[in-house]
Amino acid sequence: VGSEMCIRDRRGTMQLNLDLPKYKWKEILKYLTPHREESEYVAMLCTAIEMTKEGMTLNQKIYTFLVSNNLPPHYLPPRAATWKPDKQNMGSVNTLPALKKGYITFGTLTRSIRINDRVIKVWAEILKRVKSSKLIINSRDFDHYKTKRMIISKFREYEVDSDCLEIGYQSPPWDLMRQIDIALDCFPHNCGTTLYEHLFMGNPFITFSNRPGVGKIGSSILSTLGHSEWVATSEDEYIQKAVNLASDIEKLNIIRSSLRQEMEQSPIMDHKGFVKKLEKVYKQMWENYLNKK
Repeated sequence: VGSEMCIRDRRGTMQLNLDLPKYKWKEILKYLTPHREESEYVAMLCTAIEMTKEGMTLNQKIYTFLVSNNLPPHYLPPRAATWKPDKQNMGSVNTLPALKKGYITFGTLTRSIRINDRVIKVWAEILKRVKSSKLIINSRDFDHYKTKRMIISKFREYEVDSDCLEIGYQSPPWDLMRQIDIALDCFPHNCGTTLYEHLFMGNPFITFSNRPGVGKIGSSILSTLGHSEWVATSEDEYIQKAVNLASDIEKLNIIRSSLRQEMEQSPIMDHKGFVKKLEKVYKQMWENYLNKK
C-alpha cells in the first residue's frame, strides 16, 4: 500500500517503509532471515527490494521476487547460497575420534533456544541405543550454570545421566569439532552456519527435514552435497539414521576423510558459478518486469 510493504514471518507481521535507506534495509533483513551470518541472503533480498521499489514507482504495482533453490518463480539450483570457510583458522581434519576413544561422540553447536523437549527426547533415545556414546552440546548460552543445569535435568527425565553429556562453551569451536564423530541438527528450527563447519571438519550430520524455511536448512545443504541419506522426515527415522551411522566405524572414518574435498568440489563452495546463476536470475527478473509494463 503506497510506499509500504507488509512482511510476515513466524514472529508476526511488520509494516516496513520502502523508502528507507539501504543500510536500514540490511539491518531489517538480517533480523528477518534465518541465517544472520550469511550475507548472500541479505544481498539478494536487498536487490529484490530495490527492484520492488522501482516497480512501484514506474507502474504503481508491487513486484515480488523470490530467489530459492526449490520454489518458483526464480530458481538457483541446487542451492540458493554459498559458503566460504575460514581455512587458515579451522585447520586440518583429524582422524575419527571414535578410533582412539572407543565410543561414538555426537555433537551440536547451537543456541539453547533451538533445543526443545522433542529434540532432547530424540537425542536421549540415540544415546541410549548407541552403547557408551556421549553428546557434546556447545554454545555461549551454556557458559551459564543455570542453562547447563536445565538441559541436564531434561535429559535425566529421559533416563540419560550427566556422565553422557559434555556441556559448555568453547570458542573458536574447531578443536571441539575434532572431538565429534557425528553432528546432530536441531528441529523444527535447524542450525545454520555450524552445519557447513561440521561438514568441512569431516563431521556428517543428521537432520530432520521439517517445516519450510528454517526447518529445511539442513536438508538443503545435504541434498546439494549429495548426502540425502542423512536427511530424516520423522523423529523415528532421525533416531534410526543416527544409530545406523554410528554402527559402522570404518564407514565413518572414510566419510570423515572425504567430506572436506566433497565440500570444496560441490556447488556450496562454487562462488563464481553461483554468481553467474544469480546474474541470470536478475536478468530474468528484469525481463519479467518489462513484460508486465
